[in-house]
Amino acid sequence: MIRVRKYRSPIIAEAASAHLRASGIPSMVVGHHIQSTINLGFLKFAQLDVVVPTKAHIPEAVRLLDEFEEGAEDFDPSELDYDVPPDLSRLDPAIGVVCPACARDLPLDAQLEACPGCAEPVDVPELIVHQHGPDALADCYGEEPEQVSPADLRAYDIACVQCRCSLAGLEQRGRCPECGTLYDKAEILQRMM
Repeated sequence: MIRVRKYRSPIIAEAASAHLRASGIPSMVVGHHIQSTINLGFLKFAQLDVVVPTKAHIPEAVRLLDEFEEGAEDFDPSELDYDVPPDLSRLDPAIGVVCPACARDLPLDAQLEACPGCAEPVDVPELIVHQHGPDALADCYGEEPEQVSPADLRAYDIACVQCRCSLAGLEQRGRCPECGTLYDKAEILQRMM
């Protein structure tokens, strides 16, 4: 995969990647694992990368991200408008969310507007993102991604998430020949769609 743009905010990075996907360019955000592993979110140099699978995608992705950023000058994450509420039944059962006012466990209901315990206003999807990160809701929107055959994955020009080395022609799962990072092409491709 090839980095197109860097962002410090996970919400802006996810929104930028979603803008690319909505325009037909496969994209994903990488770097969450580094921030969560060593807790770098508060440092100035911490970053999340918006990546695309091939060099052919770069010119259009750059143009679309420039367009996105022009409109993002006044971007307020709380104003994110999703046409369909997330299907929280797809969440990992281990994920829980608590009311910020009274610390009561909230039901995983995207339509819930007030905490049943203290009646304070709540937005469950927003709390999930805040308490568990934006990736927690990744499987809650849209349909299940199409499965790609192992033969197609072998030919797909996917790059290593760590060193960006091309994995074209390699098996679906393995270790990057350059840096030794484990990869699964189906997982990488699924996150980009």
